[in-house]
Amino acid sequence: MRKSKNKTILSSTTVLVLSIVVGIIVWLPQLINDISSLNAWITNLVGLAITILSGAFIFLKNREIRFLKHETLFPFLFILLFIGIAQTGQVYPKNIQFNVGYVGLICTSTAFYRLIYQSNKFMDPWHTMESMMLLSAGSLFMPILWVFIPIFWLGMEVFNKSSFRCIFSSFMGLITPYILSLGVIYLMEAEDVICEFYEAIKSAYTISLPNNLYAWAGLIIFFISSIIGASSLFNQHDDRRYTHWINNFGGIILLVSIILNFLFYNDGILNITTAFWATFLITSYYSNSNNLFSKIFFWLLLIISLGVIVLA
Repeated sequence: MRKSKNKTILSSTTVLVLSIVVGIIVWLPQLINDISSLNAWITNLVGLAITILSGAFIFLKNREIRFLKHETLFPFLFILLFIGIAQTGQVYPKNIQFNVGYVGLICTSTAFYRLIYQSNKFMDPWHTMESMMLLSAGSLFMPILWVFIPIFWLGMEVFNKSSFRCIFSSFMGLITPYILSLGVIYLMEAEDVICEFYEAIKSAYTISLPNNLYAWAGLIIFFISSIIGASSLFNQHDDRRYTHWINNFGGIILLVSIILNFLFYNDGILNITTAFWATFLITSYYSNSNNLFSKIFFWLLLIISLGVIVLA
């Protein structure tokens, strides 16, 4: 692990305090509303735990791979903020409780890490298989994740994992969860599950655009944050092509996630995934930028987002 001095727009202490404040604003009202329900408390706390671990994922993996210019606690702040945004405008307002949306976050982020992991030619096929297996397993619960599979095949080319063995391993990773699932269905004689999965596919790919003000506000915040975050990708002067493409690939996943989130918004299943990748890209931006514009945008983003979360 490496250790670097904080050179971002805010000190680590300030970011930590803001993270706690945002976490309280986002989660406390829901915990109070469900104070009499043990199940609701558990699902809320599980959602909060996954959110914090997602921020830790970016922070710790950066220490290992160093895809951010400077070490920062911004991942914790932005993931808490964007998960709060992800709940706005939904048909089911309790979107920050543990739900299938977190499956998309876990599967895409972990698959991303396995794919970008630098290894030798012997281990590359194993990592590609793990990456595709995660996406495939997640698609059993979220069929919309099928769209990300071609994106990760592109990533295999970008990160020099497109050999015949890697391609073969990726296909093995894709089909294994489905073969195992069919085996379980056969043994348990639960053929009805197949019909339910077919209905889930139709539901997942049915166009459902945002239909209220808060839904549009959340998407606009994600979109503008992504545009600002993407601006840092064009100003990178890092000679390490591998590190440069980690951030670019994260930006590509975010773009796809936002498009899908817009087209299938009312299902609410991709909001949390989008929140993670928006966090990834905007953190990359704030690890590079320490100018007046970045400071103004940060405080505007924080104030407007919290306003939307409180009012929604």
